[in-house]
Amino acid sequence: MVDNTVIEALILGGAILGGVGRQMLPYIRKLASAEGSGTPAPTYKHRYTFTTVFSVIVSAVVGMTLFPQLLQNVGTNGPLASVFITSFLTSWGSNSLFANVAATGDGNGNGTTPTAKPAVTT
Repeated sequence: MVDNTVIEALILGGAILGGVGRQMLPYIRKLASAEGSGTPAPTYKHRYTFTTVFSVIVSAVVGMTLFPQLLQNVGTNGPLASVFITSFLTSWGSNSLFANVAATGDGNGNGTTPTAKPAVTT
């Protein structure tokens, strides 16, 4: 039997690392690109901090709701790595979705906001 504290620590660790990793990776890429091209360093947009916190909370709540009951039924230490990986990927994916919505207003991440098509008149 696995202690629930270990499961919760894995869930929280995966959620935090997934959210912060997804938040910082694009910024680090932009910094590296700016260094290589000699352009000024980009400024960090703090609106993405909210999306990170929100995605970590969502991932932690989902993980802490599902995993303790699932692992009590399994009763072995085998799936502990999958708890961390699932929590990490849930936070990474939800942060990506929330960041795209915050940046563009839609979930597509294509950098454009949806526009209404003109009405056809006859």
